[in-house]
Amino acid sequence: AALRASPQLADDPHVHALAGVASFMLGRIEDAHNAFAIPVLMSDPDAAPWRGMIAAAQEEWEEASRRFTTGSSSIYGYTPEWRARFAVARARVALENNDFAAASAQLRDLSRDEPSRRDMAEAEWIAARIDAESGEQGRAIERFEALSHSGFPGVEAAALLELYRLRLANGTMSAEEGVEALESLRLRWRGDALELDTIRLLGSLYIREGAYGQGLETMRTAQARFPDSRASRRMGEEMATVFRRLFLEGEADRLDPIEAVALFYDYRFLTPIGTDGDRMVRRLVDRLVAFDLLGQAAD
Repeated sequence: AALRASPQLADDPHVHALAGVASFMLGRIEDAHNAFAIPVLMSDPDAAPWRGMIAAAQEEWEEASRRFTTGSSSIYGYTPEWRARFAVARARVALENNDFAAASAQLRDLSRDEPSRRDMAEAEWIAARIDAESGEQGRAIERFEALSHSGFPGVEAAALLELYRLRLANGTMSAEEGVEALESLRLRWRGDALELDTIRLLGSLYIREGAYGQGLETMRTAQARFPDSRASRRMGEEMATVFRRLFLEGEADRLDPIEAVALFYDYRFLTPIGTDGDRMVRRLVDRLVAFDLLGQAAD
């Protein structure tokens, strides 16, 4: 707002940086990104840690890692509280880039600074994720269960999502229980990547149980809510893969032919261009002909 109200400040990198930090702390990530997107700040190592925080908030994990590396020496000039916050963010980035050793190292370094209770809860969530990815599912489940009562709503919701994921994988939670739990979680926490991850798991669970229409519709609704996010793009790729499995690899053969036609029609925008798309249509028409449903085949 200050930049718009005072055009003479528009070229001042310090003002841009302050505006970017303020926007980030208010959760206005796109505004923060735009504030730092001027050449002088994009090449400034002192701005790099904040640009790393912004990239992490946008789930651009590789870019976040590069920015944190560029600005690593600048972080030491911050207060212990902020050094701890940067360390937690760097640990999360390393985790998402499958560098578990680097993530663990960042968590160990937390004790040198002054992490808040929330920072510690987020660090524990990262440690639990590392356990899960390293084959220590039992310990991960214990940690996620404890975090689900941490008193920090965002951490609790994130812990529940991972807890459900692990229990579905090890069979201690049925698909029906999983659907009920995830439907509840998607209402409990809304508005960011965590909601999208919840819906993504819910949609995949519906599809795994053969409720293809419900699963695809769940994913399509999430895409409409978060059209520009990286996770939404991944979800679109997953929807296309499911559509291919259904109508090119034969999974739709298990459906009633009329149901298959309706599903194809509702999600025809997922039909690939070219030979594979033509093969999908021919397979569907051949099946309708085999069931003597020529009217639908002609349509």
